Amino acid sequence: MLLIFSTIDPYNQSHHYSWWFNTIETACDALSTVSLKKNQIVKAEILDNEQRTQLPPQAFDGVTISFALQQLEKQWQQILRKPLKIISEADQWLIDLTKQRIKAGQATLEQSCQMILQLETGRKRAKNLVCEKNRKAKFVTDYESMLSTYQAYVVKIKAQQKVALDRLTQLESA
Repeated sequence: MLLIFSTIDPYNQSHHYSWWFNTIETACDALSTVSLKKNQIVKAEILDNEQRTQLPPQAFDGVTISFALQQLEKQWQQILRKPLKIISEADQWLIDLTKQRIKAGQATLEQSCQMILQLETGRKRAKNLVCEKNRKAKFVTDYESMLSTYQAYVVKIKAQQKVALDRLTQLESA
């Protein structure tokens, strides 16, 4: 799917972009990240299978939607899950919460790694563009900035995953 969008940067300059993504979640997360970088989203749309879908620019406030979707998924998984062994309600609640945290972290890690791959592909494409040097440099710089953001995010997620896995081991062995 192709994400097509326009922004106004902090210097009041207009920019137009088109980036390829595999899922709508990663496309929306990319828009949120652009917004987080102090760019105002003016127009956004998804082109998928020759169908255009307008996206509301005000929805991209710097907070990724994938996290909210993961929270919703955790809630319905918790409702459908049955305890496997008899333990106190408090301990089971902590175990379930820790497992949800691990799953959410894994999903976020996978999405972030996927985003990094897509941004690297975009950066390569930008480097091969036949256009004026300033535009080409701006494209490459934008991709590298987003890459840096997501790479730092991956490091943070991995550290959080280790803490959650250690806590789960501790809870299940008690």
